Amino acid sequence: MTHELDFDKENKIIILKLTGQTDKTNFANEFLKAFKLGMKIGYNRYLFNLTNSYNINTSESNTKFLYEEISSKIEIADDTKIAVVIDRANYSYDFLHTLALSLDFEVEMFSSVEKAMIYLTE
Repeated sequence: MTHELDFDKENKIIILKLTGQTDKTNFANEFLKAFKLGMKIGYNRYLFNLTNSYNINTSESNTKFLYEEISSKIEIADDTKIAVVIDRANYSYDFLHTLALSLDFEVEMFSSVEKAMIYLTE
């Protein structure tokens, strides 16, 4: 797995791009790094580009693990928005909807970065 963590200063968006195969532990680490960067610089919009990434763990395993990892390490503000860009044929990140409901934050799935950016800047 490779990862790139950056931010769009103009739109105040944290951008995380994962490529290749990952698992719940690596995904949680990158997710937390993105949120910690956002908290540090005062951004609450996140773009996760997972188009060329695949999570090998089950949805149930991912949801439980990430809930425990995230809820104990960061607080997600009510007005936080997350856009996840995925390959529609890849269901390995569907657990993010369940996680968002459990942690009470907003997440939407997109098939293009352009549509995700529109959502985050509305």
